[in-house]
Amino acid sequence: MEFVNKYASMKPNAAFLLLGVLGLCACDGGEKDAGALPAPEVLMADSLEVHEIFRPHKFFPLGDRMVLQTLEDTVFYVYGLPDFDFRYAQGRRGEGPDEFLSPIAMLTGGEDVFSVRTYRGGQRTMELYRALDTALVKVGSFRDWGFDPNYQMACVVVEDSLLVGAFIEDSPQKRHVLRLVDLRSGEVLDSLTDFYEYTLPFDGRENMGRNTAWVAASGSRLAIAYQETQTLALYEIKDGRFRQAASLGDEPAPERESFDPDPSHSRVSYVALFADSDRVYAVNAHTDVAALVRGGEDRDVVVEVYDWTGRGLGAYRFDRKNLWVVGVDGKWKTIYAIDPRQDFDRIYTYRF
Repeated sequence: MEFVNKYASMKPNAAFLLLGVLGLCACDGGEKDAGALPAPEVLMADSLEVHEIFRPHKFFPLGDRMVLQTLEDTVFYVYGLPDFDFRYAQGRRGEGPDEFLSPIAMLTGGEDVFSVRTYRGGQRTMELYRALDTALVKVGSFRDWGFDPNYQMACVVVEDSLLVGAFIEDSPQKRHVLRLVDLRSGEVLDSLTDFYEYTLPFDGRENMGRNTAWVAASGSRLAIAYQETQTLALYEIKDGRFRQAASLGDEPAPERESFDPDPSHSRVSYVALFADSDRVYAVNAHTDVAALVRGGEDRDVVVEVYDWTGRGLGAYRFDRKNLWVVGVDGKWKTIYAIDPRQDFDRIYTYRF
């Protein structure tokens, strides 16, 4: 779930919404499901004040806690859910044994575990941390097998030992591929080529990322939603392979040739994705880049809720406009959102 950029540039803009290589997918064909949803229900917000004002970078809802990676010298802040009460801050930027050098944090699919890519002794390393009541505790450490020159991004860690990462092949088409890698050995267990994220040439550039894929995981189950197409797919990792369970939305699948090279002509569908053991929560903006560029317009999103078979369970929109959803807590049935136009001093919560 890597979807929040630097707070300095958190105001939605076309460049941010269209760039980035992040994703996860699967194979073995799946059954199409309409995933029909009811008309969106409008939810009313409660506002929770946050006393620690800083620059949030990423949000990680982990069971009864929310972990925030920041752009400050202290890397992580931990809050209790559902009331978003501050628990502790931990981890300085630096090269010391308990510090983080160029950290990149990611979800793992575990209920209370997240991963951090950092450097130890000059070696890039993947570390797993459990968010406890009073501290973040390291529970695992692996060599980062991103040495492949075409390696783009580690998307998610599954079952604490399998990493799903995105690669771009050396070919004129610059095809994007997802690989399932054993963290212990670096062995590629499976690869997926039916992946709908692309690199297109535009205006003299050859690296314009398009149709960014958002990722969520719970245990060995994975979900992917695409930014520019109305496409949502659900997967399971079983016996070291990607297996598709359901596919919703655009049909036929969006091929590379279907995209206008000019990103200003594209639409914006899914902008965030979350999951727990029972449900998948896909945040749909239902807009286009032209509307975002015009600015001055209130932007709305709909949170679509599905079970892991692809059955639609509900749809929700908010009483406030221009909010970014930063987490969903299925246990407390609460959606957490922020207003990126304002200083980060409060969280808006919606019960569903």
